[in-house]
Amino acid sequence: MALIGVALSPTPAHAAADTSETSNQDVALKIADTLDSAIDALDGSDYESAYREVQNAYFKYYDPLLEGPSMSLSGNRKPMMEGLFGKAKSQAKAKDSAAARSTIESIKLNAARDALELDGVIADDLPEDQKEAAAQKLLDQRSTTAVTPEARRVYSFVTAFTILLREGLEALLVVAAIVLYLVRSGNRQLTKYVYWGVLAGIGVSILLAVLLSAVFQNAGAGQEMLEGGTMFLAVLVLFYISNWMLSKSDEQAWERYVRGKVDQSITTGSMWLLSFAAFLAVSREGAELVLFYAAAFQGGMADSLWVGIGIAAAAALLVGVFVVFRYFAVKLPIGIVFKATSALLFLLAIVFVGNGVVELGEAGFILGQTSIPSLSWLTVPVLGLYPRAETLLPQLILVVAAVWLTMAQNRQLRREKRELAEAALSSAKSDD
Repeated sequence: MALIGVALSPTPAHAAADTSETSNQDVALKIADTLDSAIDALDGSDYESAYREVQNAYFKYYDPLLEGPSMSLSGNRKPMMEGLFGKAKSQAKAKDSAAARSTIESIKLNAARDALELDGVIADDLPEDQKEAAAQKLLDQRSTTAVTPEARRVYSFVTAFTILLREGLEALLVVAAIVLYLVRSGNRQLTKYVYWGVLAGIGVSILLAVLLSAVFQNAGAGQEMLEGGTMFLAVLVLFYISNWMLSKSDEQAWERYVRGKVDQSITTGSMWLLSFAAFLAVSREGAELVLFYAAAFQGGMADSLWVGIGIAAAAALLVGVFVVFRYFAVKLPIGIVFKATSALLFLLAIVFVGNGVVELGEAGFILGQTSIPSLSWLTVPVLGLYPRAETLLPQLILVVAAVWLTMAQNRQLRREKRELAEAALSSAKSDD
């Protein structure tokens, strides 16, 4: 995102709060103020208060206001910031005052750096040391820079586009894989149940977003817990469906399966499970999407026209991806389609496991963060990959389970083919 806006006129840090407009810089300064309270608590050896202040900085300001927009920044800023917040909380819990203070200062600096880039005050191609210098100046002087109309438009478009694309892609891939499977397996009439699951997921998304905002004074913690729990439920459903599809990937096995079911090639239970998988994917991503949009464009920072254009552009791209899956992949051989959709759903299960652990960690349900320095390069949020033992261990367990089941299915398939061949040979000898 190439933002070029430059300072027009510095304004007092909290002057913007007196008007209808609040910039990302204002949010960064509120994060800094809250984290300063955490540092004061550390100085007084009040580690519980320090932990709560770090939690407050995350859930009151970063999570609802900066996390969504920061997804549009290059360099994996969002997972990096989440990792810093988690690290600071762990250090406060461990009563490691010096380490916690250092991490908190890093959070302040990076939040200010991201805010300046989001507001267009500094360009994304500026050297990192210059970005940090500008961020430190913001923290020291406590004065924000006016956001230009051009920067506001760019912010609105890029943020709206990026959030919808990243949040919508996972749900779309789940739905597209299931629809493709049903069409290619001769069960086109059952796709309506998947679409019903999608519609139900959209409705529930809106209700969940409203409920979380109304019931929880700190909606972030409840949101993270709900998202983390939903992700793990989705993992179980997707893993089961992936394994079931893989078992039908052999064309001979599929033909035998269809002959056995006659006119009901998919059972009622399997049909509703496929619909439920679509519902889970859409409702989880949708609730987060609604909350992100509500937070990212509050305070007068957004240009509503460019928000709409960004949403329309992302929606058009998502529709294009779905069309490619639905109408082009269906022409592939049935074995390739089933294996590919099985692999895709398994990959999404891996993504959900990693991100689910992260969500529960942010909510404070999972304490501790065991980083693996040698795997620091392994930070690919879109694939749910993080250099942490807490995320990699359950993902490894899932991979081992998948390999074991695949080997078992292959053995079963070879046994069935051998028995069929022996039966055919025996039948031929009888005829002779």
